[in-house]
Amino acid sequence: MALWGGRFAQGPSDSVFALSRSVHFDWRLAPYDLRSSMAHLAVLTKSGLIAPRDADAILKALKELTQEIATGSFVASIAMKMCIAR
Repeated sequence: MALWGGRFAQGPSDSVFALSRSVHFDWRLAPYDLRSSMAHLAVLTKSGLIAPRDADAILKALKELTQEIATGSFVASIAMKMCIAR
């Protein structure tokens, strides 16, 4: 099912994506977003909603992404469009 949930015959036009695009200024918030994701992961793990093994894998990925962003090896793509769930 598409993200748009069948309410529309097509996804949004390119102009809608251009209007809602914020990667160019949101990008600098990535380190803080990743830190909050790690904190959220800790709460979910402590509450038993995420298994420790899964939490370890997620935390490892978040730390890797944090490092890639800090070193500049991961770069945001402004051309990226909204993901479509299938």
